[in-house]
Amino acid sequence: MNMSALHMFVPQLRRLAFGLGFTDRAARQRTGVRMLMHHGIGGVYRANAFEEQLTWIKTRHTILPMGEAVNRLREGKALPDFAIVLTFDDGLRNNLTEAYPLLLKHQIPATFFVCPGVIDTGRWIWTHEMRERLKTLNKEQIGTLAAQATGTPFPAADTVLDAFLCWMKKQPNVRRQQVVDKVRTATPGFVPTEEHHRDHDLMSWAELQSLDKRLITIGSHTMSHPILPSLSDAEIETELKDSKAALLEHDLIREPSLLCYPDGAHDERVTASARRHYAAACSTKKGIITSGVPLFALPRIGANSRIEDVSWRLWRPGA
Repeated sequence: MNMSALHMFVPQLRRLAFGLGFTDRAARQRTGVRMLMHHGIGGVYRANAFEEQLTWIKTRHTILPMGEAVNRLREGKALPDFAIVLTFDDGLRNNLTEAYPLLLKHQIPATFFVCPGVIDTGRWIWTHEMRERLKTLNKEQIGTLAAQATGTPFPAADTVLDAFLCWMKKQPNVRRQQVVDKVRTATPGFVPTEEHHRDHDLMSWAELQSLDKRLITIGSHTMSHPILPSLSDAEIETELKDSKAALLEHDLIREPSLLCYPDGAHDERVTASARRHYAAACSTKKGIITSGVPLFALPRIGANSRIEDVSWRLWRPGA
């Protein structure tokens, strides 16, 4: 069987394994807490698919607030096996309009990680804006723009958009902002559609404050969503310290204070700063939380709109 045929077969295999209850039984052979990572709800990841997963999870797993899981780890207390923690990155408004009503309906706790420096500015997380603007250009135009920004040739391949964004993520704040401005200048006709607004608009301070604090914990996703290892020590400290201060000012953060690294990226300098201001931090490393997992590199499992994929990843997080 060639790779293309195998790739087409995998979804069928997962559906079959889910329908037979195999993945659910197999997951229970691996002890530990699973932290699910979400971003937007709506669009491809429909609210009805999200509710189907909530109902399925609720009947099979204990659902913990992230803060409770962190406190148990800090205090050396046992973690309930097969428990689930729900997290949502970026502070997207569709988390309020699509996910939050369902979390309320089912009384399921979750943590929303937000970027205070972007809230109420009318802007999006910069990676979202850059992707949508670049998608209005063809491969040759993106390659030319990338070459001008980086000073190195960028082939006009199907992957050029992702490669350019990956390069931008690794730039210091000042340099990255210069390139963001170049992309804006190169896309003067870009006008967000209703779909864009649905996918990328952020919650306001007032909307965040309206959330039920008994269910929803607000955590920091830094001030402006930079890739932290690309920054200077001073910039890292500003991103983490100021973000927590802004959340405290708006009476949104509570102990244990929680952080989520953008793109999961961190190094020793980032971890040292995080320890000064937060009780724990989660990454995008795939895995299961056990008593030996570092508090400042908590693994997560990417959520998916297909319930059979979520079930599979609860068993095999890296799949």
